[in-house]
Amino acid sequence: MDWVDLPEAMTSGRQTLTFTVTNVEAGHTLPTSDVERHLQITARALDDAGNVLGTRMERIGTLYKWFPKTERVEDTRLSPRETRAFTLEFDAPARGNITLSLHGTNNRMSPENFAWHKLEGDRWRAGCSSTRARCARFVDGPTPVL
Repeated sequence: MDWVDLPEAMTSGRQTLTFTVTNVEAGHTLPTSDVERHLQITARALDDAGNVLGTRMERIGTLYKWFPKTERVEDTRLSPRETRAFTLEFDAPARGNITLSLHGTNNRMSPENFAWHKLEGDRWRAGCSSTRARCARFVDGPTPVL
């Protein structure tokens, strides 16, 4: 996952930035294995004070309805070598810094099913099994620092 063509300078007003997620090396759809495994990708823009200017969350994986009959509702997995692009929109302030972040988590099951199975405890905890973050920061000027 990465930002695409970040500008060298950012003016105040509405901004639309693009980020991509790519299945680079797997010879199969991603994610795979457990039925509920999914990637959660979060893109954010923050101001100097840490206020969120914009957020985009994308879930990549399969989604099932379990009751009364099991059925796959959605399949957004990435095929081998597939790249998918998303946009983050926000209003940039006239002054100050903007920090951009991309964060990905690899999740084994949905939070609802984790709670339903009562898996919280000594051996299990809610959260992600792995993360990867990519940040860019626009400092007064504004020039990105990767």
